Amino acid sequence: MTFSYTVTTSESDWRDWGLRNVRITDGGVALRETTAVRSRTIDDSIVDVTADRAGVRYLLTQDGAVYRYEETSDTRELVIDGTPRGEWDPRSITTSGSRVFVIDGDGVITAVDPETRREIETFETLVADPRKLISERGTLYALDSSGTIVSIRGDEQEASRSSKPTVDVATSPDGVAVITTAEDENEAEAEDEDEHELWRIRTDQDDPTSEKLLAGDDFAAETPFTPTAIAIAGPSLVIAGRCKSGDEHALFEFEPETAQFSRLTTLENAGAIETLVGRVSDDGRRSFYAVDAQDRCFSLTERIEYLERPDGDTHAGLAVTRYDGGSDQLEWHRLVVDLARFPPNTRVRLRYYATDEPLLPVDGSGSPGESDRPATRNRGSERSAERKRRNETPANWTQTQFDPADAPAVLQGIGVSSGLELIRTAPERLAARHESLSTEPVKRWQRTAFDALETHAESEWNVAEVADNPDVLLRNATGRYLYVALELVGTPTASPHVDTVTAYCPRQSYLRYMPELYQEDDRSAAFLERFLSVFETSFVDVQSEIDGITQYFDPHGVPSDSLAWLEEWLAADEYREWPESARREYLARAPELYKLRGTRAGLREVIELYLRHAAVEGPEPTTGSDREPELEPKPEPDSQPDTDDSETPTDTTTGHRL
Repeated sequence: MTFSYTVTTSESDWRDWGLRNVRITDGGVALRETTAVRSRTIDDSIVDVTADRAGVRYLLTQDGAVYRYEETSDTRELVIDGTPRGEWDPRSITTSGSRVFVIDGDGVITAVDPETRREIETFETLVADPRKLISERGTLYALDSSGTIVSIRGDEQEASRSSKPTVDVATSPDGVAVITTAEDENEAEAEDEDEHELWRIRTDQDDPTSEKLLAGDDFAAETPFTPTAIAIAGPSLVIAGRCKSGDEHALFEFEPETAQFSRLTTLENAGAIETLVGRVSDDGRRSFYAVDAQDRCFSLTERIEYLERPDGDTHAGLAVTRYDGGSDQLEWHRLVVDLARFPPNTRVRLRYYATDEPLLPVDGSGSPGESDRPATRNRGSERSAERKRRNETPANWTQTQFDPADAPAVLQGIGVSSGLELIRTAPERLAARHESLSTEPVKRWQRTAFDALETHAESEWNVAEVADNPDVLLRNATGRYLYVALELVGTPTASPHVDTVTAYCPRQSYLRYMPELYQEDDRSAAFLERFLSVFETSFVDVQSEIDGITQYFDPHGVPSDSLAWLEEWLAADEYREWPESARREYLARAPELYKLRGTRAGLREVIELYLRHAAVEGPEPTTGSDREPELEPKPEPDSQPDTDDSETPTDTTTGHRL
């Protein structure tokens, strides 16, 4: 049997689909990814936490013990036992080089070698009531309760006091970030705690400079918050804060380039965060450790997850397209979905709908009710003729859905003729077509169109589970246009990956080879047709392989991946370092050149062949195996190409092929 088919197989093909919560990747489509921060509680007796350059974590407990902490196995290794120290009051911990430093309530710093588990030295500092100890490039920075920052390098100590009390401080290779508050705590409370400021101090220059980045109401993401701690992880600042709209604590990321905050994660069951430590791993992902006022320590780690739908709590996405068969009343035969990845607990649901008239026209010439019927033979033509006889124009779905009401007129003015074209065109491209149009209203219109199309697909389109059978025999699929929707359902950590979708037409089956007796009863004939399609799928694929097997024996037509295989058969594998075009010519002339092997004439021919191709610059010519002849369907005598869903005469960019 001979079929025409249209196929979506490359990333450029997939860009012609309308995508919701779906991304194009590795030549196919999968659910969109996002970076999520997941948290868990380590312990409820942790005073402070730190991490060295290699990512080794150290915990300081309430009794003064220091532990090396292994995140993956959630285990601890004792470095220093704090029990023998009696009334020791540890406040903060940091690392510098190969040493761990602990500062106590009297401002005394103890240096520890974690490898030998021994104290190396102790020394006093200028800090009176220490709150935090951090380090950067061999310098220790101690922050006390009055906001004084003491820098310690070797035997030298230098104290600097801010004009306002310091809430928290964080270091980076180029300087220090400081959060300050009002000079008087009562003053801050009276002014609703809006007197916080964020300063960036550059210490990598001969003359240190300071810059105020934020102040007051600038501390706001989707809601204002009060900053309580700060960390530097990579190029961005991460601030812990309490949301003013409720007793909720979260991490907020600040981008100095855009001066914008975004919420990273909400800390469940956490108090005010007093310590925040961040680092970036070798793979570029960030991890944080936070300690709240009740000495509860939280581990927060970034990981890649698949995005949930904005309108629900499911990890699902939808991809929609339309194939154009070129002629009315075309019976579509089958759809084949090639899954490159299909993890457990994921699903792929296929929906399809055939009609002779485009869905969701913007101009009101069609109705949602083209959308209100199953696609059966002759129904589309009958309804169109009936409308013409009655001189009626059915209600346009856009008039009741779009906001504002004149949106359809605007869309027509910029060349958008259907809802499908609207959803699969980038909003920036559409906005650029109209001088007073921005991307925000276009995105709203796209959501409206996608909602309408998705609602119609769920209620009217035929559905099949691809997991059971990636080769779907189509039922009630008669019409020029075949609309196809792929619903991808995954989990936070797994997504199906669809590589290729192929639609075959016209409808043919092995049932036509059976005696008429088997076709008399419609119900049994339908079952028998589906049963025979199981064998038909395998046999048709085998026949296709047989029909194309000769290309593997043609030096100019063999696929590039199989070129080495043909060279082995003709003992020409010693020339694999040659340009591909030279290798193909050598294969084609192999019998002739073998007769001249070992002669002066043969050597001259081989050298000339190589130099002729080696001297040619630019891309090598496309071989016959790299493309397939396209078949443009013959139009009806009086028909014209339909452009309702595309800017080009046909939207089937992958073409109809034999």
